[in-house]
Amino acid sequence: MKDFVLDYKPDLLIIGGISNRDDVESIRNVIKQVREKQNPEIIVMSKAVGKEGDPRTNSEWTYEIVENTYRDRLRKMAEEEKVEFFDIEKYWGEYIKNSDLPYDTFLRDPVHANELGRIVLAYLLFYYFLE
Repeated sequence: MKDFVLDYKPDLLIIGGISNRDDVESIRNVIKQVREKQNPEIIVMSKAVGKEGDPRTNSEWTYEIVENTYRDRLRKMAEEEKVEFFDIEKYWGEYIKNSDLPYDTFLRDPVHANELGRIVLAYLLFYYFLE
């Protein structure tokens, strides 16, 4: 925590793109540890790329946050901890659904974005901050 967050004295801490095996409490623990020493603004983001695969072919993928899924538990934890929540998965899925490119064009492996995928994610974050 000290080396990766606290030594930087961030004004804004973004925790995102990780699933931690869907362990929301680990993310809550990070928030609490940071708040014990500092008080930055905090944004928690859902994961975008993951084992769910291409939202165009995954019939279970949805824009909406489904009750008791990782996205839902993460959103609820963010509300409880009074931090911002950005559901980047929703916008990643929207981008992919509107793309004519094969899904693996955006991936370095089944669960991580490649350079193009990271550019898309950066733009999604950029537009989030414009709102």
